[in-house]
Amino acid sequence: MTMNGKDTIEYYRTRFQIEFCFRDAKGFTGLTQCQARDVAKLSFNFNVSLTSVNIAKVLAKERKISISMASLK
Repeated sequence: MTMNGKDTIEYYRTRFQIEFCFRDAKGFTGLTQCQARDVAKLSFNFNVSLTSVNIAKVLAKERKISISMASLK
């Protein structure tokens, strides 16, 4: 596999953004609180939780404010 340094940095940047999204979803939007067993209900919970984190981040970016998920709780 051949990859230059710039690509490696971009992959790690993307990876960390995904990890931060999951961390925020677990800690602040109830990703791990669902007790459902049905696949459709679990999928809905995952989607709502991750979407709410992303919406909060987009709104903060549009308003040009620096936020943490803890400040939105």
